[in-house]
Amino acid sequence: MNSRYTDIDPKTIADDKDITYAARARLAYLRLVIHLNQLEHERVKGTRNPAPPHFWTAVEEDLARRVGKRAIYKYAFGSLIIVKDRALWGNNATLAKDITADRAALPTNEEITAKIAQLNGRANEGEAADDKSDGGDDPMV
Repeated sequence: MNSRYTDIDPKTIADDKDITYAARARLAYLRLVIHLNQLEHERVKGTRNPAPPHFWTAVEEDLARRVGKRAIYKYAFGSLIIVKDRALWGNNATLAKDITADRAALPTNEEITAKIAQLNGRANEGEAADDKSDGGDDPMV
């Protein structure tokens, strides 16, 4: 993190308007993938199963599957990631050991499709949701 956040309470950081929606989605995504990778390492510890790849490998492989998706897909995915991140970690009392892989799972294609439909419904009411890029502010790129 930026050194300007040293010794700052989390609420102040959460309210910082300089942290974009896209940045929040990316950080939430990394937190979920790192947690899932850690759970996988714990699962195979002490067994003869091979260790899972480093979490950066998981990130690269997952994002490779998502690259080239429409902006609305990326926005929907990022929105779902932020909601999940807040649900899992937003109460300041959740411990990583209490969050299962099922609870931390990335959004499914069905969930993303439903979110896109919801966003398109809003777009039909005059709110913006389209297939164009939003100039780099897509929650996930």
